[in-house]
Amino acid sequence: MVTLAIFAGLTGSMVFLTWKLLVARPTDHRRLEAAGLMLAILAVTLHAGINFIYYYAFMNILVGLFAGRVWWLMYGSGIHWMDAPRSWDDQ
Repeated sequence: MVTLAIFAGLTGSMVFLTWKLLVARPTDHRRLEAAGLMLAILAVTLHAGINFIYYYAFMNILVGLFAGRVWWLMYGSGIHWMDAPRSWDDQ
């Protein structure tokens, strides 16, 4: 029963995030791509609830790449090269 609740919570949160991406600014190509990738992750996750396809390594890699691309599209890389000093003498 706890597993079903966790699965339902994760599925609901992914549906909510996808809906939020589509409603916010549907004309932005980055948001549209991120929403499509989130729907692909949701489809794989729902399918995994039926026949446990996450036991296959390539499915884990594919979902991880999709999730990483969504993160990069929405938040960027998080690395700001302009903030770092070029050498120790610049400090």
